[in-house]
Amino acid sequence: QETNVKLSKARLQAKAKVVKKLAQDGKKEVEEPQKESNGDGVSHDDGGLSQQASSRAKMMLFKRKLEEKDSIIAEKEDIIRVREGQLESKERVLAERDNLLHDLTEQLEEKTKAMEKMPGISGGLGDEQ
Repeated sequence: QETNVKLSKARLQAKAKVVKKLAQDGKKEVEEPQKESNGDGVSHDDGGLSQQASSRAKMMLFKRKLEEKDSIIAEKEDIIRVREGQLESKERVLAERDNLLHDLTEQLEEKTKAMEKMPGISGGLGDEQ
């Protein structure tokens, strides 16, 4: 869940950066035609259409890049989900083995106590030195 939160946060930050970049490009485009007007009050906007076309092209490029990044993030999220499943499976196996080890240890202790109570064996276990 933490990784999903981090990935969502990264995705939102990436989108915010793209929006901010597009907003900055939009401000530049608004400022450039104002600079091109001269003192006679006539605006000389020679490249207005080409600027719009280039800004659209930039926006499309940014959209494609964003889509590529989103698809990469989706692939990574899928990989993370698969690995989390593998991790959970291995954790279950480890828990089962820990339980088995605990049970076997208890059985060994019980058998050892039973052997110590048996006559003739308890004297020979610890006296050999």
